[in-house]
Amino acid sequence: MKQLLDFLLGLIRGLLGLPSEKEQSSATDSGAEDVPCGLGLHEMPETVDTSAVPFVGIAAAAAPLEISNGTATADDCTVTVRPELGVVNVRTGPRLGFFPAGKTRGGAVFGLTGASEPDESGFRWFQISFEGGSGWIRSDLVRLSEACKLFTYITDADYPDEPVTPTP
Repeated sequence: MKQLLDFLLGLIRGLLGLPSEKEQSSATDSGAEDVPCGLGLHEMPETVDTSAVPFVGIAAAAAPLEISNGTATADDCTVTVRPELGVVNVRTGPRLGFFPAGKTRGGAVFGLTGASEPDESGFRWFQISFEGGSGWIRSDLVRLSEACKLFTYITDADYPDEPVTPTP
């Protein structure tokens, strides 16, 4: 319960652009810099220790989606972390300035619950659900299933062409 309360207080502080309790008590010359984001100015540390951040999601072999009645529904929409990637952060909000809510590995599959507008770098962020919570993952780190096209906020731009590997 305390973790949930701490999370909610941190979320409210972040939305208001206030520093966290940890940031307030840390030294001002910590090497961190103030970074602007869509929610205001936030202190961004040079490094973040993610060793205590839990892994979320399950790695699954990429298999074609089988739909029993022949018609896709929004519930069939999945987000798959690109298999060639190693460990990927799942963040608490749709920007790099948000701390990790968890981490996952290439091949993990999640349900899609939302999408952001493009960030300062032009990337969209997808909100995903996993057992015990939800988080955000950057669009260039994942692939969407065809069923995701049923959502009005998903566009053709969210399905980048796969790079073609030349054959000798």
